[in-house]
Amino acid sequence: MALPALDARAAVMQAALKVFERRGFAAASVQDVLQEAGISVGAFRQHFIWKEDILDAIARDAARRTGTLAMLTPDGVMARLNVLLERSGLGSTHIVPELRPVARAMLRHGNDQLFHQIAATTAEAIAPAMIMLIRDGVQEGVFETPSPELATELLLSLAQTRRTVFRQALEATEAGDPDLGVELLSERLRSEAMIIERLLAIAPGRIELPTAHALRRTLWDLATG
Repeated sequence: MALPALDARAAVMQAALKVFERRGFAAASVQDVLQEAGISVGAFRQHFIWKEDILDAIARDAARRTGTLAMLTPDGVMARLNVLLERSGLGSTHIVPELRPVARAMLRHGNDQLFHQIAATTAEAIAPAMIMLIRDGVQEGVFETPSPELATELLLSLAQTRRTVFRQALEATEAGDPDLGVELLSERLRSEAMIIERLLAIAPGRIELPTAHALRRTLWDLATG
């Protein structure tokens, strides 16, 4: 019996995550995903064409969930902002297990087109929640910016341009020097926090930075997964 359309889409995405985690994105094929999901080519083509399309959908869904989580955070706009900054974007330091295959694929050399595609998808999906959050912060007197839309664009661009440093940190970890990896990523994130605080007129120190232990764990998970 054929699965309903939405069930088929979910089955493909769940199967793809298993295949990407097991084989790696580069080595995986659409046929591998079809076999894992147990669906026909026709059912697959109703939702996706290439395996990159599946990654796009996975990233979009994850970004929307992050936006919802931030909006439901009850502790004020600063807490909501910190949730978004921690979890938005595939270059973030909080990478949920289902996105690790996506992050690993995006950080590899030669995957520039894939990175830009997924980064654009993620930014598009998370932008509405970020704009709403900044507007709320301005109304409450916590943030100060003439344009929440432009501020959102600049904030999201920080995560997108973090890839080079993140990749260097990952390569250092893979080469047996996790301390260097943590140092590279920590310095980048400290600089980003200072920029965000100035962009939104936030008092220094309000942006929460991940601990060295958290950064080390993230890099290790990506390097060994």
